[in-house]
Amino acid sequence: MRQLYALVQIAVVVGCGGEPDVLEPDAAIVTPPDFEIGCTEMPQSGPEAFTAATDFGPVTPGTLAGWDADGRWFFTGARVGGVSSVHLERRGDQVVVDRDDDTLGTIDNDAVFHRYEAGGDDSSFIIAKRVIDRRDDGSLRVDRAVCDGEMCRVCTARVIRATRNGDEVEGDKLSLVGELYGDDWDDGFTFNVRVVGTLAYLIRQDGLHIIETADPANPVELGRWCRTGDG
Repeated sequence: MRQLYALVQIAVVVGCGGEPDVLEPDAAIVTPPDFEIGCTEMPQSGPEAFTAATDFGPVTPGTLAGWDADGRWFFTGARVGGVSSVHLERRGDQVVVDRDDDTLGTIDNDAVFHRYEAGGDDSSFIIAKRVIDRRDDGSLRVDRAVCDGEMCRVCTARVIRATRNGDEVEGDKLSLVGELYGDDWDDGFTFNVRVVGTLAYLIRQDGLHIIETADPANPVELGRWCRTGDG
């Protein structure tokens, strides 16, 4: 009995002795700052405009560590030119942006950055974009600049991962089966489409169009909702 009591005393001393060690984090946890969504215009600084992610402004370090970038990401909060999303495919410390294998971007724990430049003797343009500042809800900040040699239009929005309906797959390697252009449709952008069963919900610049695709070669518009102003 005395031996058992002694063992209990030893266990208590070992279990309760001293203050526990406190492990300090490797780095301070930084919450990305809030940002203003929208677009602005500014003079182009020169041919080397927007050559780095920091040219858009400060970057919160480390927020992309462990992030799965692969997939499609939708812009929310602001109309960003004629595009509504960006597709990313990581390859080590490089990233394929919108399936452009010829002009690869970069990716690290801080930012995704991609820049495309083209032009001739009379004109040139630059399209640069970055994705930074991942938040607790999984959303990120995206900045996109389009420069025409004189002016740059810079847009900032939030991006969220695209979700799919049922067995919906990525829209690549498509072939044309049929097409529809309404007699009273104005020229404009088509931003997105969702298909449920045989119904296609088409988001155009003027609003929502509902299209029956049971006969893919001969689609029929069933109805629409038109918005006020451009989409």
